[in-house]
Amino acid sequence: MSKRTPTRPHLFKAYYNWCVENNGRTYIIILSHYPGVVLPPHVKQSEFTKLCIRPDAIVGYQEEEYGISFTTRFNGTSTNVYVPYGAIQALTDSVLEVDIHFVPEESYLEELKRQRMNILNQIEDDATIEASRPPKGKPHLTLVK
Repeated sequence: MSKRTPTRPHLFKAYYNWCVENNGRTYIIILSHYPGVVLPPHVKQSEFTKLCIRPDAIVGYQEEEYGISFTTRFNGTSTNVYVPYGAIQALTDSVLEVDIHFVPEESYLEELKRQRMNILNQIEDDATIEASRPPKGKPHLTLVK
C-alpha cells in the first residue's frame, strides 16, 4: 500500500472557506513551536497560539501546498505569518458554532519527532562546547569552614 497524503490540508481548506462564505469569526489554534511556523517571538512564548484568520483581520491570505500564509498585526505592527498545516490543531468559529479538532497524522508526527531530535542534538552539542571551554574571569578560592 502506498503512503497516503495527509487529510488536514483538504479538511482545513474546506472548513475555512465555508466559514468565510458564511461571514464567521474564524480562529485557528496552532502548535507554536512546530517546524516552519513564522510568528513574532513574543507570540511564540506559549505552546499553543490562537490566531484570528477572518478576512477582515488579515491581508494576503494564501493557501499554499504545505501551509497558509498571510499578514496580520501584532501590537500594531504588520507581520508576515506562515503556518504549516501540521501546526494547525483546530479551527473554531463561535458565530457559526464550529469547533473542529484535527486528528494527529503520521507525517506531521514524524516531522515533530525530527524537530525534537534536532533540538536534543543541538542541546548536547551546546553542552559539550560549554564543558570544553575554560572558566571565564580570574580564578578565585573560597574559604570553607
